[in-house]
Amino acid sequence: MDWMVNGNGEPIFSQDLGETLATAQFHRGFLAVAEAMQEELAKRIAATVTALKAQHIDLLLTGHSAGGAMAQLFYAMMATSAESSRRAIATIAPNFRRVHCIVFGAPPITTIPIQTPSRDPFQSGLFLSIINEGDPVPLAQEGYVKALLQVFVLSAKDLEKQYPDGFRVPDPVFRASGTCVVLRDSDASDVKASGWIAVKIQEQMLHRKLFGNVSVHKWKQYLERCESLFSGRGHGSQD
Repeated sequence: MDWMVNGNGEPIFSQDLGETLATAQFHRGFLAVAEAMQEELAKRIAATVTALKAQHIDLLLTGHSAGGAMAQLFYAMMATSAESSRRAIATIAPNFRRVHCIVFGAPPITTIPIQTPSRDPFQSGLFLSIINEGDPVPLAQEGYVKALLQVFVLSAKDLEKQYPDGFRVPDPVFRASGTCVVLRDSDASDVKASGWIAVKIQEQMLHRKLFGNVSVHKWKQYLERCESLFSGRGHGSQD
């Protein structure tokens, strides 16, 4: 189901998603699912926190792969002021101390990166896109996939003919959102080492990478690397 939705990737406009996204286009498949789910999600969140003092708790929107794409769309919908939005989910955020969005291996879903609003409860929260080095899904879109297939299929000689000025990753239509953090091998030269570091990377630099190792997209791979870093078996982070 993830790939069926992801394949419906025509860029389309959406309404009521704030000034910074007024001219943005969104992934048709993921947007359609998010629009269909947002009202029920708002009801369930409201029901869950009814007995709690919501002002003293944080809300975390998270997910892996397609689930991460949905989390980012819900974050964008939630960040729109309730007065200017027609969506039920836009009424939820003011009830929380902080709102976070942390996704893992999520595909890009908007032509303009979603920004963290400069107001609470968002500005004091985290908005992270966690990416395993080599995972192609956080960069996956039509032009990127075609280029990746060419690199896999064509010989070095044919690639040189195809790209006489040197291979270049196509410019993206959809762009990554949030602070992008790549989990990478702490020492790529040592095949026996098993440590990881978290490296913050600019969104523009990320889209110049050509990742093609589908095996590192699995959620267990993300869990393993995050647990290693959290437990101290990794080697920290780099800006």
